[in-house]
Amino acid sequence: MVVEILNVATKKRKLNDREMALGFMNDDSLRAILLPTLASDHPNLRLSCRRICQILDSSIYRKERSEQGYAEVKVELLSPFEQYKRYRESMNCHMNPSNERWLKDTDDESEEDEEEKEASKAPCSTDEEFVRDYDHLGDTTNYYGDRAFYSNTFRVFVDGWPLNDQKKIPRREFKLKVQLLRLRAPFYQKCDADSQCLMDLASSLFTKRGTPKAACIKDAVDGDRRPLLYIAEFETPVEYRSTSSTVGPLIIQEILKIFRDEYSVAVYIPWGDTQYAEEEMYPDRHAERIFGRDLTDKEVRAKAKRDERFRALTDQDIRQFFRAGFRQVDEASIVDTAANSYVYATPGLEIRSVLTERQALDRTIASKPPPPPEKTGLARELLYLIRNKCDEHRQTVERIKCWQQPLEKVPIVAQSLRMLEQMIDDQTHKIHEMRNAAEESIEKMRSQRRLILDQKTLVEELPEGSDLSSFLENIHSMLETLDLLDDLDTSCEGVSYVTNCFDMMSDKIIQNEKELSKCINTGKQMIEELKAKLNEQRCIVYKNSHPVIKENLAKEEASLESLMKDVREAAEAILDRADTDEARHQVLLNADAIHACATHKNLVFVEMVLGLLPPPQRTGALNRLDPHGLSALMLVGQASQLGGLESGEYRQFIEALLALGADVNVVDAKTGFSALGHFRNCRHSSLASLYGGQHSASGLRQLEMLEIAKIEMLLTPDGGATDADKSLLFDEEDDDEEEVESEESSEDDGSSDDDGDHDSDDEDDHDSNGDYDGNN
Repeated sequence: MVVEILNVATKKRKLNDREMALGFMNDDSLRAILLPTLASDHPNLRLSCRRICQILDSSIYRKERSEQGYAEVKVELLSPFEQYKRYRESMNCHMNPSNERWLKDTDDESEEDEEEKEASKAPCSTDEEFVRDYDHLGDTTNYYGDRAFYSNTFRVFVDGWPLNDQKKIPRREFKLKVQLLRLRAPFYQKCDADSQCLMDLASSLFTKRGTPKAACIKDAVDGDRRPLLYIAEFETPVEYRSTSSTVGPLIIQEILKIFRDEYSVAVYIPWGDTQYAEEEMYPDRHAERIFGRDLTDKEVRAKAKRDERFRALTDQDIRQFFRAGFRQVDEASIVDTAANSYVYATPGLEIRSVLTERQALDRTIASKPPPPPEKTGLARELLYLIRNKCDEHRQTVERIKCWQQPLEKVPIVAQSLRMLEQMIDDQTHKIHEMRNAAEESIEKMRSQRRLILDQKTLVEELPEGSDLSSFLENIHSMLETLDLLDDLDTSCEGVSYVTNCFDMMSDKIIQNEKELSKCINTGKQMIEELKAKLNEQRCIVYKNSHPVIKENLAKEEASLESLMKDVREAAEAILDRADTDEARHQVLLNADAIHACATHKNLVFVEMVLGLLPPPQRTGALNRLDPHGLSALMLVGQASQLGGLESGEYRQFIEALLALGADVNVVDAKTGFSALGHFRNCRHSSLASLYGGQHSASGLRQLEMLEIAKIEMLLTPDGGATDADKSLLFDEEDDDEEEVESEESSEDDGSSDDDGDHDSDDEDDHDSNGDYDGNN
């Protein structure tokens, strides 16, 4: 039948004959016949019949062809010169988007003309920019020497159709971004500058110097220090989104072949958004936006359903890469703590053909334990009550502390004083300006008077009958400036007239100087008066603020007392709705209310919630593990923050929990951390974010370091720190040595290693203990 159809395409029969020849077949039969045809025959088949053309262009045909394994894929990287031409074209469009000259300043017109002429030249393979900045892969001007290749840097064809040409194939989403990242310091810094996902990948799988710390990757790489091939984005059109489709795996394999000699390991972060079918894309689009209120049971179930679908699609994305020869990073320590799942491949793991769907489905996907179900019923109601009231309690306590501050720091007093000081400062500033202007005027007048006296002396020395016209012109203008023309004595003539004018001007200047000096003295007195007025107004503000502060403080304290009473009554009302005392206590435990109070570091609420339980059950409730396997004391350890520890409030809260019966010997089954380990891990993460991923405690103040030592003594288990706790100890000397080595290697690479190869044959043994891990 395929031969017959091809004959129809080549014999150029009439349209009616062709339609009659195919009229006996329905679309499914004709599509089944066309599935195994070669992509090179499709142009002729399209010319043979409109119906065949419609079937070949249909999404269902493309979908079935990819699932049956007939799809033909071709991927090419644009040549360096093609990339350079596209770059120049985009720059020309950016510089002159409307093909009109920009408005230019006359001073810069010649320089901009030269730049515009240079940019408008046709790209040439001998251009200095091309020769300097491009190699066999393309642009090399990245700051860290890394590479990035986007969809428009490739030519991707599926059955002859270009996926990345949106003009020819509208409404089809195809995204592709590939990065080559050099595995060398500062690896964390450049990954963090790129994206949070890349930073999570780097901290989970590599050290800050780019050395693999995941055992499976370390074994597969085997010391190879070539760059990391990071597939940052990979999204195919919706008709190719299924585990049975071969288009995605074939494209991935073609990409690995293009960069075969350039990378040591390829890594991808699977993401469920890339696998949604067309009818279910953007699943949160129709979800109600919830602000300022808690979820209902129905909304909790709907969210859980969407999350479950996202996880299933993420697994589908993983299996797509399984078929291309990738493997999953399945170490439990990484799977349980990392923000995402990771799949990897190395040049040595490449396969010749894609795996079958059955082979991909048979592979086990390591995943995190499912998140605990959202609380419902009375437990959810109680938990939300405690959370919301904890926030309200914290805000009330903060307001009380504000009213209890020294008087000048109380907000209303400080604001009144600022306004008063600003008003006085403005007036004082104006007086200073007037004084400065008066002093400048006096200085000018003195210079002018000296000039007048010199000219008077010169006139008196002139012989009788000398021409005084030049003096008279200057004299009349100066008299007009000093407003003395009306007082001028015109009865005198000659030298006497001129000297008389000079005397009048000199006297007037002396009079003006005295008046300005008087103004300056008055300004000084006004400034002193303003200072006295400021002190007087301060006293008035302090005096009037006392009753206001006392009243507001009493109001806030009453509000706090009323809040605690209302919370206890509301909590008891919720518990009273339980059938039995045992169910009542179980609701309180299931709500994890004590853990919520501990997270907020609210001792009053912890004591209030424990008071709702019988005394024998309180210690057990305080040390009970939440659905994540954490005790209240562990959550307090996770809530530590750098800065503010020196106040001692955090340590005092821990001491209070220990006094209530909190157990430091409880260990997290997943990580092996005790409360001490969680405290250290939180401090590591905070240090890494503050100091760019480098473990340096030098940024901490001495008082804070002393407080940290006291806290660690309180949290240390009776039998000593666990092995996991010990692995988080700072080793500052080793870390400083590593930083020095990193700086020296960077200098060596910049001066002598033109190819960018990073010599790091010596493995640093303390990477697993001394490196930032943002996902722990």
